[in-house]
Amino acid sequence: MNKYIKEKRIFDIVFSGLLFIITMPLFIILPILIKIDSKGPIIYKQARVGKDRKIFYIYKFRTMTIDTKEVTKVGKVIRKHGIDELPQIFNILKGDMSVVGPRPWSIKYLQYFNNDQLRRFEVLPGLMGPTNCLSKDMPVTDKIKLDIDYIDNQSFKEDIRLMFKMTSNWMPILKYRSQNTYDSKKNIEKEFEELKKNLDNKNSINDNIMYTNIYYNSDTKPKQKVRSLYKR
Repeated sequence: MNKYIKEKRIFDIVFSGLLFIITMPLFIILPILIKIDSKGPIIYKQARVGKDRKIFYIYKFRTMTIDTKEVTKVGKVIRKHGIDELPQIFNILKGDMSVVGPRPWSIKYLQYFNNDQLRRFEVLPGLMGPTNCLSKDMPVTDKIKLDIDYIDNQSFKEDIRLMFKMTSNWMPILKYRSQNTYDSKKNIEKEFEELKKNLDNKNSINDNIMYTNIYYNSDTKPKQKVRSLYKR
């Protein structure tokens, strides 16, 4: 397993480096278009849960206005073609993410995972994951089971298989991604409610969560501190 982890890290660096070179024109053009279209930062940062429940910033091209939270004209194009995730190349190079792994989830989900479900945070989250190509109507608990199954059977061969599967599904997205696919706000709230309902003890949160202090960017308080939770 140690050999696999080392080889995977080398692959992550080489793959993300090559992907950055290939997509460099987008990293030059899109920032200009984003700044012309609306005020605000080029990159949108959001705190997510990573390996061992460590909190990190995930990077995306900003696609919404910072005040009204409406999708911008440029943002609609970026989302439709699935290129808002490209800045996560730098998450991979930093070591916060991997090319393949369970997708990183929002902090607010964490307290509604039972102890078995928390196992999905045993590995680095990925740009491409076992659940990327699944229907958004699939129960969130089933998606978590697939993530855990990936962890239990992870191998370089499985990573390559998932990459090919994801790439073959992503090619049509590059041409056009439907509104139902890229507008995920409704789906996120749906999954959040499902997690709350599926706790073993349905009327309480999980008391075994543990994650670290973080700072994150807020529209109203740029350096608002998130209270750390240490629960055993």
